[in-house]
Amino acid sequence: MPKCEFIFARALRVAVEGDRVLITEDSDFGEWVFAHREKMKGVLFIRFPGNTRSELGETVVLLIEKHGMDLVGNFTVLQPGRARIREYQ
Repeated sequence: MPKCEFIFARALRVAVEGDRVLITEDSDFGEWVFAHREKMKGVLFIRFPGNTRSELGETVVLLIEKHGMDLVGNFTVLQPGRARIREYQ
């Protein structure tokens, strides 16, 4: 198993065992998780360019306040001004 896949699998295992939504900014990891369709709580994939990083914390808090339960069982892509929530399982 290539090193990145080992790291991805380990992070995924921690999320699954902890029954947690996985949060990542790594596009390769986001694609890998989606492609493997592992049984897990959900994925939040963050795509914020450098010039919008100051908004990231507040945006994540607002997303969780407004759509927290919608993150469960879904693959969510969070970008400045928008969140796409797609069924994961």
